[in-house]
Amino acid sequence: MSDVLIVDDDDLIARMFSDWLHAAGFRTARAATGTDALDLVSRSRPDLILLDLNLPDIGGLAVCRILKDHERTHRIPVVVITASDRPEDRTHALDLGVEDFVNKPVNPKELLARVQALIRSSELSDRLLQAYTHMDELGEFADRYAHEIVADLKPAEVAWHVARQLLGAQPGDSRRPGFVWGSASFKGRVRGLGFWYLDGTIVSNPTVSSWHKVDAALSPFRTEEGQYLSNDPVPDGLRSLLGAPPELPLANFAAVRAGNDLVLAADYRRQVTPYEFPLLRSSVRYWAVFQRLWREMRRTEGAFVFLMEALALAAEFQDDGVASHIRRVNAYAKSLAHGVGSDPRFIRRIAVCAQMHDVGKITMPASILQKPGHLSPNEWDVMKRHTVNGARILKGPPELEMAARIARSHHENYDGTGYPDGTVGDEIPLEARIVKVVDIYDALRMRRSYKPSYSHEAAVNVLRLGDDRVTPSHLDPMLLEAFLDRQAHFQEIYEREPVHPVAAG
Repeated sequence: MSDVLIVDDDDLIARMFSDWLHAAGFRTARAATGTDALDLVSRSRPDLILLDLNLPDIGGLAVCRILKDHERTHRIPVVVITASDRPEDRTHALDLGVEDFVNKPVNPKELLARVQALIRSSELSDRLLQAYTHMDELGEFADRYAHEIVADLKPAEVAWHVARQLLGAQPGDSRRPGFVWGSASFKGRVRGLGFWYLDGTIVSNPTVSSWHKVDAALSPFRTEEGQYLSNDPVPDGLRSLLGAPPELPLANFAAVRAGNDLVLAADYRRQVTPYEFPLLRSSVRYWAVFQRLWREMRRTEGAFVFLMEALALAAEFQDDGVASHIRRVNAYAKSLAHGVGSDPRFIRRIAVCAQMHDVGKITMPASILQKPGHLSPNEWDVMKRHTVNGARILKGPPELEMAARIARSHHENYDGTGYPDGTVGDEIPLEARIVKVVDIYDALRMRRSYKPSYSHEAAVNVLRLGDDRVTPSHLDPMLLEAFLDRQAHFQEIYEREPVHPVAAG
């Protein structure tokens, strides 16, 4: 049902127009002045305005100018109702963007015909604009998505982005649906996510079903293969499959299915037509492409991580417990990064890159790596070069930038007494400062030929108070505090990946 605002200071004429429009199925609101009309429009956008030029305050032409100059209202069709026969009035109104004129005395059939035609034309124009806007939004998202590491986004996060393009950036847009549901097949089941606005925020609800149930629920509304449409309330069976909350009206829906992907949009505030299908079909295609990209990137990332772990293992193959050491360092780094509030992408990357901290050892002579006891000063100078060599090995691919920074700087001390560059404080990359803390903890827990394995409590005390090799000034105070707060989690990680006896290293 469309809304018409009648702006006329003659109450008798306004009521007569309102009666005609009500009988034809329109909702109406009335304003006697231009100021009242603008106030009503600011609170609730009508689908069309009937505007008398002779108003007692700012006048019909001034009202029209304000409406047509404002982005939110310039597309509302305006029909001028006038008894004026002056050509300049008509020309001026047309210049302002008025869509039509109806002369007084008004013929009711003519008025209704023009109102209906203009509203239909406006709806089609709005849908065309919405289609272009929607495609532009999806294209903008796709461009942004392509510049991110796709594997960093989970499928539910991608679905949220696609749903947001359909729901709109703000709730309450009368041109948008109020509910969106998308689904994909996984291990023979239909896994779906419904999205809607709640208190200004998009919320979601996961569902699990089968294609047999989904097809059966949608089949009464099939218009052609893969397309479904209804302007009636959604039946309870379909509502249950969608996981929609009971307070959501869920009338007026359209859906498109392509293979094992389906997008359904419901709770439109206007009648749904086949014009919705191209928008939904484009959303299904984007959704399918994003899923394929995500799966491919996850496979590629899996292979990449496997090679990184293999390289890390090769660098320390002399140690019998190195595989568990690598897994622990990754888990410790992830925990500590989370403890200081790092963003999810940083946490994900450091949980993979931390294991590469000693990759430069692959360039060290076996006589140094396998020497029992402490190294001589000359041997220690050679050993220090594993940091620079590790960074050189990892230099190049952007995916390895974090790993390269860790390899070079994880032996830097916060007070500037570390190596290879003597970097001070926050100039040391955060990821390297994190790995420094976790590497010390794990090194203390591991038995070496020149030292015993420390208990958790003893290792924590060394980090807190220092010993003959480590002092608290070597560590970022913020990270040390976070480590002490999360030490119980570090002990849990160690117990999952316990230290095994090792050879000399």
